[in-house]
Amino acid sequence: MTTSWRLAKSLDVLRSQINAKYPDRAKHSDGTVGDLSHQARPSDHNPNSASVVTALDITHDPANGVDTWTLAETLRQNRDQRIKYVISNGRIFSSVTAPWQWRPYTGANKHAHHVHVSVMGSQVLYDSTEPWALDTDQPTKPAPTPPKPKGVTEDMRQRMMKVIMGYEGKIPPVVFI
Repeated sequence: MTTSWRLAKSLDVLRSQINAKYPDRAKHSDGTVGDLSHQARPSDHNPNSASVVTALDITHDPANGVDTWTLAETLRQNRDQRIKYVISNGRIFSSVTAPWQWRPYTGANKHAHHVHVSVMGSQVLYDSTEPWALDTDQPTKPAPTPPKPKGVTEDMRQRMMKVIMGYEGKIPPVVFI
């Protein structure tokens, strides 16, 4: 991988708009250029042949205004021609495959802590500096609740919660037999 790279201008504009709208947002799950695991596979987080990264991750921080699940839905509804695909909370939509329709995302990272936005590979699109439409006239539906882990019953969840709460000194601990 090349050591010199830059972020696609369209994604720099998106990040700047989000930062301006939510100046106190958390950024711990933000991402641009790929790490070693990304470098080992095809990823829009890897620089393309022009040394441009065409993917951006934005941290999910609803406490400070950035609900990336809602942001992803807004991007889907507004159908910006620059979008290649968006992954959010175990879902993916693409402008190409089943265009603009949410589908389950089965990758290892469900993207619940950030939204992933990839833009098209054409320079005229990925380097467009047009502002992004981050509002919509249509009400957005919240992201679906991710399924519970297989094999974990409600009784098990309740017992785990009691142990955790007991550990924190809020209720007496439960002893498993």
